[in-house]
Amino acid sequence: MPHILFLSLVPEDRTLNRPEMIKEAINKAIIGTEGLNLTADDITHTFVEDSTVVSGKTPVVIVVDLLFIKPERTFKVCQELAASVGCAFQATVRGWRQVMPASIEVAVRRFDQTNEGFCKIIE
Repeated sequence: MPHILFLSLVPEDRTLNRPEMIKEAINKAIIGTEGLNLTADDITHTFVEDSTVVSGKTPVVIVVDLLFIKPERTFKVCQELAASVGCAFQATVRGWRQVMPASIEVAVRRFDQTNEGFCKIIE
């Protein structure tokens, strides 16, 4: 159950249907990463609004968090995931951004559900 956190997005990334376009591209990148065995229903997203980000040159940070540790989710798989997510984001926003970010940084943080607290409440 990874949660994707988008930081330092410019306002134009959060208008119209662009968040949905970004989500779809990121989901496709995640689902296409071999060794994760995830579906779109497993993935959640949060777009953090930051009024201090006014330049399209600001580096974008994407955090893939709560990726449960499993034997098949090796360092190599996590590196491939990070690269795939970054490339998917770049390709998607290129369709509307006048100025591309100075960089796109993707961090994948695995979560040890056997040693850390976790609860999922479903109604």
